[in-house]
Amino acid sequence: MEIKEAENVQKSTAVRDGILLVLITFAVSVMFAFVYEITKEPIAQQEAKAKTTAYQQVYADLGSTESTDELTGLAASFDQAEGISIDEALLAKDSTGDVTGLLMTVTTSHGYNGTITFAIGYKEDMTVTGISFLTLAETPGLGMNAKKSDFIDQFQGQTDSFALFKGGTSTLVIDGTTHVDGISSATITSRAVTNAVNAALTFAQEAMTGDWRSEQ
Repeated sequence: MEIKEAENVQKSTAVRDGILLVLITFAVSVMFAFVYEITKEPIAQQEAKAKTTAYQQVYADLGSTESTDELTGLAASFDQAEGISIDEALLAKDSTGDVTGLLMTVTTSHGYNGTITFAIGYKEDMTVTGISFLTLAETPGLGMNAKKSDFIDQFQGQTDSFALFKGGTSTLVIDGTTHVDGISSATITSRAVTNAVNAALTFAQEAMTGDWRSEQ
């Protein structure tokens, strides 16, 4: 009798603990959903603000930007390089509203510590106006040096594909036309950024020969 009572108590306890666990899990899920709903809009606003700031940094005479169906479609279908995407492509306009080039947000998944995202601008003659990182979480003192002018300024003002050389050596890492010295001891980061910039150039060349002007 006592054994049965003990078994019943154990079963009852197990059921109670199971129900309690389900309730706790449900409550945590509801809490996370609630927090997400509260924070998603402010986060989206911060990301949009950071992108706008980056565009202004890479395109000195930027007056305004404009999205078109043509550019959005080209960006969505772009598959020139695996692991590299054109997240956004916009017309760059001056203060009078004339189109002067393109602005893009580019992401590569080939960084040493994951994804790297940056804004890049191109004039109509394919001149790179500048690059500004939106996401960069590489190794401090190594890959994070991609932000430094010694590396990133090598792309500015150029119009051709970039040939990457291993930092401090004559070893070719990526074939191209314009010489770029990689970051010392950070070849993976250097390669990821250079490949993404070259992919963006390919996209810009395609976009500049497209029909987006007909929408103006």
